Amino acid sequence: MSKENITTRELIQSITNKDSLTAVRVAMNINDLQDKTIEKTINVIQDMDKNMKLLATKVLKLERALDLYETDLTKLDKRLEPVEDGLERVVKKQVEDYEQRKN
Repeated sequence: MSKENITTRELIQSITNKDSLTAVRVAMNINDLQDKTIEKTINVIQDMDKNMKLLATKVLKLERALDLYETDLTKLDKRLEPVEDGLERVVKKQVEDYEQRKN
């Protein structure tokens, strides 16, 4: 058996020392735990990515809604300008009339 062609299973089967076998089992258990930890970490990152995309989508929708709202307010302001000017003239006239009656 050349060193290049030895598989992990063959390597483990070739170990005859009990302490060595115990060390191999411990190493394999640690490897399994690391695999589970890595899998959980991947799942957490996937969930975070999904949540970030959902949040970004909601922010974009809110920004669009705000833009539409601000546009509507600008249009409303432009339509209200003549009304405000008219009201200002009426109030000014009423104040002048009141001042004249008072004097």
